[in-house]
Amino acid sequence: MTSPLSTLARSTLLVRDYDEALAFYRDVLGLQVVTDLVGPNGERMLHVGLASQTGVGLWLLKAMTAEDRALIGRQTGSHPMLLFYVADCRAAVAALGVDRVADDDTQADRIMTAVRKRTANGVVDALRAAGVAAAKPIGRNIHGFMNDPEQRRIGRVAELAHTTKGNVRELHVLVRVSDAEQVPHRLAPELGEHTDQILTELGSSPDEIAALRADGAIR
Repeated sequence: MTSPLSTLARSTLLVRDYDEALAFYRDVLGLQVVTDLVGPNGERMLHVGLASQTGVGLWLLKAMTAEDRALIGRQTGSHPMLLFYVADCRAAVAALGVDRVADDDTQADRIMTAVRKRTANGVVDALRAAGVAAAKPIGRNIHGFMNDPEQRRIGRVAELAHTTKGNVRELHVLVRVSDAEQVPHRLAPELGEHTDQILTELGSSPDEIAALRADGAIR
């Protein structure tokens, strides 16, 4: 089938602030401003792109609602939003002015030192402004984790039907190994559900199990 589409034009990228976004995409990455004007409705139309691909670019769109602001840096969940190809990765990093040393083993310490100079909100805001998916660590938040649709999508949280409680969510596979077969999730057992089975396997007779239950020692 021949596509009726001729070219790929713009991809929309939510940003917190136009000038802040320009400071990164134009001044750091070197993208050119293709369009920067105010529309009839007062909305700023800011498009940037590469000089080598004049017909393709990014539409930087300021998030105006709380819902949109929550998506900054997370428009594609945990997956990359943008990919840039370079001829020489190290040369590109150097051209961006990133303080990089030959010994990559020291990078973690250098990043830690830089991060310690900022607040958690400052780090998250800077990463999101650069299009990097980031979220502020909030400590123990099992309720938020279990209700996060992204955690259910990637299999860290399982949702199953319970015979008496309706749909329930439980932790599933938090750490996965490539090419390893994933065992289907089973609901956590009810209190005492497998007591008879386990005691029988350990050698207890039905009468002994009944006596333990009568004494209130087991459920």
